[in-house]
Amino acid sequence: MFRISRLISREKRSDRILNWLKKVVPCSISIVFVIVFASPSRAAKVDSEVAGSLLRASSSGTGVRVILKFKGGGTPGELLADIPNEDRGKRLTKIVQRLRESSGSARREIERRLEKGMVEGTVSEIRPLWVVNAVAIEASAELIEELSTRTDVEEIIPDKVLRLAAPLPSAVVPGTWNIDRIGVRSLWGAGFRGDGVVVATLDTGADIRHPEFGNKWRGGAADWFVAYSPDPLPHGIPSDDDPNGHGTRVMGLLVGGDIGGAPTGIAPEAKWIAAKVFSNSGESSYSAIHAAFQWALDPDGDPATLDAPDVVNCSWDLENPGGYLAEFEPDIRNLKTAGIAVVFAAGNSGPASSTSTSPGNNPGALAIGAIGSDDLVAGFSSRGPSSSDGSVYPSLVAPGVGIRTTDLWFGSLATSYTTVSGTSYSAPHAAGSLALLFSADPALTADQAEGALKQAAIDFGQAAPDNSYGYGLLDVDRAARVLGILPPLPVPDGDADGDGILTIGDVLAVLRTAVGANIDVNLTTTVRTNGDVAPLINGVPAPDGKITIADVLTLLHRYVGAISW
Repeated sequence: MFRISRLISREKRSDRILNWLKKVVPCSISIVFVIVFASPSRAAKVDSEVAGSLLRASSSGTGVRVILKFKGGGTPGELLADIPNEDRGKRLTKIVQRLRESSGSARREIERRLEKGMVEGTVSEIRPLWVVNAVAIEASAELIEELSTRTDVEEIIPDKVLRLAAPLPSAVVPGTWNIDRIGVRSLWGAGFRGDGVVVATLDTGADIRHPEFGNKWRGGAADWFVAYSPDPLPHGIPSDDDPNGHGTRVMGLLVGGDIGGAPTGIAPEAKWIAAKVFSNSGESSYSAIHAAFQWALDPDGDPATLDAPDVVNCSWDLENPGGYLAEFEPDIRNLKTAGIAVVFAAGNSGPASSTSTSPGNNPGALAIGAIGSDDLVAGFSSRGPSSSDGSVYPSLVAPGVGIRTTDLWFGSLATSYTTVSGTSYSAPHAAGSLALLFSADPALTADQAEGALKQAAIDFGQAAPDNSYGYGLLDVDRAARVLGILPPLPVPDGDADGDGILTIGDVLAVLRTAVGANIDVNLTTTVRTNGDVAPLINGVPAPDGKITIADVLTLLHRYVGAISW
């Protein structure tokens, strides 16, 4: 990073120097930035990209989009001071208030200067970002140079433009294998379908016309947020304009129903709200995403109103495999401190190791990788270890290959579904599962729920946790039993086909499932419940959540009378 000194006041002299250097030593321009303009007297660190933009803008007169980050800001400990852990409402209200007040006098003084700049014509846009103790602006080079001299400004960075990744090709996998693989039906059967829970997406929007989830929008004036500018939507009402369709597909997996003849969503009775952080052309920016996280903490701008979601789903990444960018780490930290679970797609940069992506590898994010119907981690799913601190990555895996979900509404159920692949679609399986657990136990904290999902995950690959499957395959049924929401499962009796007797047919059904040859979804579910008989501990089955050849051999031994339980 460079520190810019007297950039504007030396403009004429610098222009002469640069013009000469362009003729004589073109490659020396970057050296001029360091030697001529650098000064230890500058209070704020100015990103090198901003330095270049300021130099160009000083001669062209164009505005520069930057984010000013202030010194100070609350740590999680400071935000939680004197806030009862058991009262989510008080926690949320006080955290929002404290974030708004953090470095408040400095921020207000700078905002007054920016408002003056609006009148003078040196500022064209101001966006307060109290969630990260910053403000995003578009302003003249002269004004940004002036602000860089302030001792209360920590850093000035570019407000970078981001693009949504291109979709992956997807093969069609019959049925709703993804629904059955993660154990949601037992919670549905117990009456836990997401009632009383609110999920939020930060995505491309959602096609509210789709009958699978349109009527589940919470419907308040602040429940639809367009993060980029200008806002093309009237009165905060969701538009049917999600030409990309990415957010619509994610929303279907979160809260879709079964109007199309088969279930699509994990938490079909949950309510949803949404921030459209990607424009119709697929672009976003640092400030847009910060603003969306800020909205998620306090949608209506009133800290006393408890309208924040319980879970935030982010099915995107910064496409920086193997890198680490901490830009959104404070946002995630502050949402988690407020008790909001934050789920991220792990990224589609596999199969090489060390391909974790940000923000999924930021502390506090629950990063979800992808498996196929064969229970193998998808080739595209990003692997660990995390570039943040070397920890296990991803957190968990969930179905992400050949997943049936909602598509843009074309006026007919026959044409408004699609099949998708990618960790974008693994993430809502986890977010929806968290919604089910919160629905079953409203007192559950985000950390408790996430901890149960990790503890109960089904171990594949190397001994868990590992850097392909993380803690394992998401299984919300097992997590609910870990938490005491559902009772412990009875010891499986080996009746894999559910006909009431143990026969060679049961052994064969388990064998077909173990080798991936069983395409009967209903039978597969029965097999996984009754045929998971290995390993044996003290002569009694201790189900490990997966069907393998060990289950086949154990059941065969029981069938021929070699063992019993």
